[in-house]
Amino acid sequence: MANDDPTPSRTDLDLIKTLLDPEGISQNSLRRLRELSRPASARRIRTALESEIAARERQAEGREERRHRVHDALERYGPGSYEFRAAIAASTGDSVTQGEDRDALRHHRAVLVAWIDRERLLSRAEQYLEYRRLEFAYREVSRLVQTGDFDAAARLRETIDALYPRVKFDRDVESARLRLNQERLVREAAQLEATMLAEVRALQVALRAVPFMLAPREQTLLSPADLLLCLTWANGVGDGSGGVSLEHLVHKVGYDDADRLVSARQAELFVAAYYRELGLEVEDVSVTQIAPENDGRWKDFDLLVDGHPVDVKNARLLNGRHYAEHCVPRFKLARGTNDHVRIVGVLSRDCPASEIVGGYVPCLLLGEVTVTVIRGVYRWMRARFGQVIGLDGMWKPGFQPGWAFEYSDDSYRERQTALAHMDGVLDRFFTTAVPFQEEFVWLLPLSRTEAFTTKVALSELEAGILHDLRDLRNATGATRPALYVYVVAKVLEALASSADEATIVALKRLLLHPRTRDDYWPEPLGLHDPQFMIQALFQILSEVCAEVRKSGLRFTAFRLVHPAILVGVLDSGQTQTIYAYCGGRQLKTGNVCGNSPLYLGRHTICPECRHLVCDQCGFCADNCKCCRPRQLKWSQR
Repeated sequence: MANDDPTPSRTDLDLIKTLLDPEGISQNSLRRLRELSRPASARRIRTALESEIAARERQAEGREERRHRVHDALERYGPGSYEFRAAIAASTGDSVTQGEDRDALRHHRAVLVAWIDRERLLSRAEQYLEYRRLEFAYREVSRLVQTGDFDAAARLRETIDALYPRVKFDRDVESARLRLNQERLVREAAQLEATMLAEVRALQVALRAVPFMLAPREQTLLSPADLLLCLTWANGVGDGSGGVSLEHLVHKVGYDDADRLVSARQAELFVAAYYRELGLEVEDVSVTQIAPENDGRWKDFDLLVDGHPVDVKNARLLNGRHYAEHCVPRFKLARGTNDHVRIVGVLSRDCPASEIVGGYVPCLLLGEVTVTVIRGVYRWMRARFGQVIGLDGMWKPGFQPGWAFEYSDDSYRERQTALAHMDGVLDRFFTTAVPFQEEFVWLLPLSRTEAFTTKVALSELEAGILHDLRDLRNATGATRPALYVYVVAKVLEALASSADEATIVALKRLLLHPRTRDDYWPEPLGLHDPQFMIQALFQILSEVCAEVRKSGLRFTAFRLVHPAILVGVLDSGQTQTIYAYCGGRQLKTGNVCGNSPLYLGRHTICPECRHLVCDQCGFCADNCKCCRPRQLKWSQR
């Protein structure tokens, strides 16, 4: 049977004293308290509690009464009186006589001061320890609730309420509750913030992932059949014995043409290996040119990738640094289907054919381009910026610049997955109280949720650019060629109103992922840019705008006369080259210079033709009377 005796046991009294003493609450006492908090023991606990609290209150009243006696004796009789010393002695348990000297008086005064300070400190300590005991007890209640032991939590809560008089300690109890809730909310908020930031940063990493297999694992070795194909391109005829050797190829066409032909064939093999690594079916159509029976498809394209015609165009670095553009005689149509042929750009090193045949020379895949993409970009840009810049030279039938290429969706598999989940991730982020980070701003142009724009602090200029970028993305896709031309046109538009500096800053904020406060990763909207062309474009335009402000030039219009040449029309009617590449030849060697880029602010202006002067060979323009003398002078330096 349950023990209904209301008389508290010695164990009960010891437990209650432990809970009320300054040493605080221990795990053992809490465990004992839970055992004693059963209904059968409630009366006994309450009786013991009332008895202990009454005893402590009597002690407190006695201390307060003695303190009043000391202060009363001090005020009525003075510090040297017998009554004052007697009051001190009574309060400290000492005795005092009439004949005490001054040293004894000083001693009693020091005892008084120490006693009063001790009382003040003990009072503060007791308040603090009571609060800590309550906090500890409520933590135990929270732990029991979290583990599912609700009955034990309820009993412990009732016992705590019984141990502490409600009137005296309600404020402390509420403070403890609020503090526990606040700590819990802070922990949950910190955990949520860490989770959301990690999720968005993982999204950024996926969006900036390098396209799949830019460098195929297999070496692009050239076989005898490949060398025979190179001979056929050069209109050479193999004699059966040496016609498929590198030596015979060099003998027939010379070292320079052999290097060029072998590099072109290596680029085709490189692209074929790239698409195979993507898991696509690839047919080498180019090699059918030397087959006994061929259907003539090699005249229109080089590869058939999953049924789509692909033409490979290879450009070689000049002087190890520069190249002008890829030679594309025309955008082709596959006969019989009228499919637009995809042009794939490859950048190769200018090196001997012997190294290429041995598979020691790497290639760089720049991406793909079709006439459909170029026309789409042209139409959107003409509608948006046609009043500012003439874009008729944005592409030339025979050439395509490096910025015109983009990787296919097959290459951006991880990016495509990230784009599909991006709005969901951002929606979860914005529904929390986690502060939006500056490093996430460049995600907004890729989002299809307009409401996100209102949750980020954007200037009027930035909001306008964001609207443009989303409209451009919907019309042509977020591609490198579209972004390149947009940056050029937007900065030129701002240059006319002297707002170019703010525009460049806004474009960087919305297009580039920040690496530090004033530095950015080079990938625009996370797109892989192997030659850092858009990053370089920002640098070029910044220097151009600075030079325009410094020199006081005033432009009324601009024309993109070539994919790599931009000219401006001055208020005087003269034209001024803004950026270009060198189309001249070095007088000493006769080799094409190809120095690129040349731009206003970095290179000098020819006073005669107002073209930019190449700092490598001195060339400006073929029909300029200053060009030849300058090149002759420079060649003698």
